[in-house]
Amino acid sequence: MATLSLHQWEKQNEGITLFPAFTMEVTEPSVLAVYTHTHIREVLLQAFLGRSVLSEGATIVNGDPLKKRRSFTREVGVCRLEDGLYERIRVRDQVRLFQQLYASSWSVTELLSAVKLQERAHLAVKQLTYSEKQRLKLVRLCAQRAPFCVFEEPDQNVDLETRRIIARLFQRLQEEGSTVLVLTGNMESAVLLAENVYRLESSGLHLVETQTENEEEEPAEVEDKEPGLPFDKIPSRVNEKLILFHPTEIDFIESLQGEVHLHVQGEAFPAVFTLTELEERLQPFGFFRCHRSYIVNLQNVREIMTWTRNSYTLVLNDASQAEIPLSKTKMAALKAMLGIK
Repeated sequence: MATLSLHQWEKQNEGITLFPAFTMEVTEPSVLAVYTHTHIREVLLQAFLGRSVLSEGATIVNGDPLKKRRSFTREVGVCRLEDGLYERIRVRDQVRLFQQLYASSWSVTELLSAVKLQERAHLAVKQLTYSEKQRLKLVRLCAQRAPFCVFEEPDQNVDLETRRIIARLFQRLQEEGSTVLVLTGNMESAVLLAENVYRLESSGLHLVETQTENEEEEPAEVEDKEPGLPFDKIPSRVNEKLILFHPTEIDFIESLQGEVHLHVQGEAFPAVFTLTELEERLQPFGFFRCHRSYIVNLQNVREIMTWTRNSYTLVLNDASQAEIPLSKTKMAALKAMLGIK
C-alpha cells in the first residue's frame, strides 16, 4: 500500500497567491475530491504530471520525493477532461491498446466490463455517445493501475447511468489498493463521488464537512453549554449526503418557486430550512433579509445601486458580481444597520 504526501504545495503567479502552502497526507486507499476553480485545477494537473509549475512543494510517495517525470508517470495516473480517443478504431481495439500499453493485469473483457461497454465493443469509437466516450477514457487508468489515479471532471455532462458506473469504478479501484483523486469545479460531483471533499482556494485547503443521511450517530453525552451560542453550520442536502457550510461561505440565499437555495461561490445548493428559519439562524453572522425572497451576507456586499427612487440592488463582491434585489421597505432597515441617515 503506497502513501502519498503533497507536501507544502504552493502556487504564486506574478505576485498573486493562487493558493498558499498546504499539505495533504494520504495513508490508505481512498476516494478524495478537491473542489476548486479552473486555474487552480490546471496547476494541480500539471504538478501531478511531473511538470515544475509549483512555486514551492514536493510530491512524496512512500517517503521518497518524486523528482523525475518518469517517476510521476509510474506512481500517478492522470485522466484529463481534454484527453482524446482514436475515433476510427473499434472500442475493443481502443481498450486493447490501453491494456497492452500498460501490460495490465486486467483483461480486455474485464476492462470493458468495468465501464459497461461490452455490448458496444464492436462499434467504432466515434459511434459512442458522449457519456460512453467519457467512460472509455477511464479505461486507461484502470489499465495503468497506478497507486494514485487523478481524474479531472470525470462526470461532467454525463448521463445518470454513467455517473453510477463511475462511482462503482472508483470504489473498485479503492478496494484494489489505489487512491482516487477527483479534481472538479462542481460541488455536487465532489460529494457524490468522494468520501472526503476538500475545497482549495486563495485562503488554503479546507475539508468540507459532509454527512451521509443514513449514517447512525452514537448518542452524544449531554453537556452543559453556554446558552445563546448560534450553531455555526448550515446544511444542504445533495442526494443522500448533507453538506455543512459555514455561514461565511454563503454569499446569499434565494427562494424561487417554493424552493430555497444556498449560493456558494457561484453554485446553488438546496437548503434544508425555510427562508424564515435561515434568517433567524444567520442573523448573528451578519446576514440580512433584503427582500421577501432573498437573504444576503452583508460581508460580501460591495455596492448598493439605486435604479429608481424605489428600486435598489445589492452588488456582491464575488467573481460573478451577482446583483440581489433590495426592497424599498428593507432599505430603511439597512441604512439603520449601517448607521446611514
